[in-house]
Amino acid sequence: MANTTTFGAIRARYCGSTTARGVLEALTPAVANEFPFERSSVRSKRLREWADGKASTQFRKFELVRSGDTFEPLVLLPDVIMRQEQATLTIAYPVGPALYGLDDLDSMEDLIRSDAHQLRDALLSPGNLLLGCNAVLPTISPPERNETIWFQDIVCELTYYESQTLT
Repeated sequence: MANTTTFGAIRARYCGSTTARGVLEALTPAVANEFPFERSSVRSKRLREWADGKASTQFRKFELVRSGDTFEPLVLLPDVIMRQEQATLTIAYPVGPALYGLDDLDSMEDLIRSDAHQLRDALLSPGNLLLGCNAVLPTISPPERNETIWFQDIVCELTYYESQTLT
């Protein structure tokens, strides 16, 4: 039987769970490392829904959610199916005076870009994959900007094997 996993296990690997830190939480940011990457503790709403009203406390909070259809290209065995699906990693960055340096918006963009590259590298690293997950291919999107908070999205194409039962 092939090694299998689930989307939930992949999310826990990268984002952590109630019992363990994830790969992304364990990263030390290259810039402004006094603000670590931290999974959003609010699970009843999506980050974009609630973070805007609480922008000042949301520096580098993130979440990973399914964002596209699941494609099932090939059934390999009666007990294993290959899945390909998209998930989006969203990271929050509040807008605040002198929070990012003297050139606020330029410094903010530089910090977000540095974080995006660091997160992309962690997602791409073969050493961070779970057994049963063949690939996590991230694409960095431009930041979504508004007056109080910016969001950086990294869209990930996941390929993994999941258990199934065919009768």
